[in-house]
Amino acid sequence: MTVVLFAIGIGSALYILYDYLNESATSPKLIGKEEALAISMKTGSNRGWGYTIDASDGSMLNQLQNTDVLEPANPQVSVKEGTVISQAKGNVTIVFPKGISSQELKQTPFPAQLIITQGDTVTWRNDDNVPHTVTSGYSQQEEFAGQIFDSGIISSGESFSYTFSDERIDDYSYFCSIHPWMTGEVLVQYPEPESSVDVILPLGISNPELQLFPNPQSITVVLGINNTVRWVNEDDSGRTLTADDNTWTTGLIKPGSSKSIIFNKTGTHGYHGEPGPWIKGTVIVKEK
Repeated sequence: MTVVLFAIGIGSALYILYDYLNESATSPKLIGKEEALAISMKTGSNRGWGYTIDASDGSMLNQLQNTDVLEPANPQVSVKEGTVISQAKGNVTIVFPKGISSQELKQTPFPAQLIITQGDTVTWRNDDNVPHTVTSGYSQQEEFAGQIFDSGIISSGESFSYTFSDERIDDYSYFCSIHPWMTGEVLVQYPEPESSVDVILPLGISNPELQLFPNPQSITVVLGINNTVRWVNEDDSGRTLTADDNTWTTGLIKPGSSKSIIFNKTGTHGYHGEPGPWIKGTVIVKEK
């Protein structure tokens, strides 16, 4: 692994790169700002920014050389944007590297576009040395800014998490209210629903003492997409399921078999077992 510590100068200062693993590098190498940024992106180094080296001050060079080596948090991700350090199933972590709020670096501080799945949780962790916020919307002046989520102040070392579960929204813009040029976007993908949904009648459900129920006991379907519900009987006795308002019945579902009902009317449809009035469930039907 190539580990570098670099410094990006501002104004009349120099742009410095020093490679601690290159034994022949007896002095820092002068490079341009764009090259320094490119190296930082390639290595994934997310620390060491903020050093400025005066062209006339050699002591600053020594200070840089004596600085501890700072390894990148993850050498396989870029710090051009807020660093996504992990994207395990259901959870994503975004890190604010040190210096991320600097306008001079002209970074995209948050991932310009993060794609997740409905129900995923995103965590923003502040490794910067200044506070930040994660606020839904485009800017503080927007009428609805922060109404979906607003972290409040995230101090250095702290984090904020949000679970994207609202099925009505698939595109979330957000920004930092302290550094309004820090903006990002989360796109939520929704899994394609099956045309039918299974409900299991588990073994033992015919015994009221076991207090077993259809699994899931409450289910939501969408008209024209997955509005067919199939009940699968895994019990050792037959069972009939009937609507509480008597508008439908499955007929006898023998052990090891199944019966289906197509729901064409929106609303909440309760049902019960016959025999077995303690066996209760609900089908919620929604429009597209």
